[in-house]
Amino acid sequence: MNRTLFSSLALALALSKGAVLTYAESSNTTGAVSASVQSLRKDVAPMNGTPELPPTDRSPFLLKLILDPQADIRDRLEAVQEVGNSLSRSEIDSMFSFLKNHPDSQEKNMAGLRALKNDVMNALKDQNPPTGLTTTLINIFHDQAQDFATRDYAIQHLATWYRRSTEDSADAKARIRSILKEASREETSIAGTALLAMHRLSAQDTSFDSADIDQTALRMVISSNTPAPALITALQVCSDRGLLRALPEIEHLAQTRGRTALQISAIAALGKLGTAEDAVLLQKLEREGSAELHPALAAARKRMSWRLAIQEPF
Repeated sequence: MNRTLFSSLALALALSKGAVLTYAESSNTTGAVSASVQSLRKDVAPMNGTPELPPTDRSPFLLKLILDPQADIRDRLEAVQEVGNSLSRSEIDSMFSFLKNHPDSQEKNMAGLRALKNDVMNALKDQNPPTGLTTTLINIFHDQAQDFATRDYAIQHLATWYRRSTEDSADAKARIRSILKEASREETSIAGTALLAMHRLSAQDTSFDSADIDQTALRMVISSNTPAPALITALQVCSDRGLLRALPEIEHLAQTRGRTALQISAIAALGKLGTAEDAVLLQKLEREGSAELHPALAAARKRMSWRLAIQEPF
């Protein structure tokens, strides 16, 4: 699945239509296989036309390409898809070091490098066993000098790794729960990533403290220090969890002009959480608000009408 970096407006529009956020999984390297990867395949395949060598025999060549900062980023991304699930312990450790290291001065494509590290995290989840993955991801998050997006990816991957994390160590789940709670206290967008992860995982694992998740979501909505991306997530989580204590702030944000993405998100939350009185507010916003709010308002009113059995005026 290709990790799409949503703009705040696109994200808010998605939320207004009831969409859910998804975690990064892997880059989509569509199209023909690059010449470099084809060359690697040729180099490690027998010349007599018999099947290619097993992934374990190809992995040293692929790993060299993945870790080469001077190689074409498209070749490196394609090489990650070829590594299979049988990397040696030393190869796994090389991948861990690559993830933890700060960008090499020879790296010229930071967006591509971030996508590559995301895909390496996915490849490491497939190893058997992936011993050390939980610790590596936690260390990346804790490294404040690390690239910010990579720290965010580490939290996303800890969340998607959670259910299988006992393959790594017996205490991995407890460690991940602790780090998600820690990350939710940041005054950055990472807090929203962690909150959403806890919210989703708590639906299937009662080890999460539900009351603490509620308080975290409410704190983010109320605090003036919460950055917009995290606030958008907190609005979604409050509405999903039915936290009526957030309603006054949601009503305020729905009427606050100048931050369209946030306003759209608050309108979507009203549709899921608002009372009959808020139906009047939505009608008022539809009369007085800008045209770009109308799709979100229409969706919110429809949801509210169905939820509260309000007869829409025509």
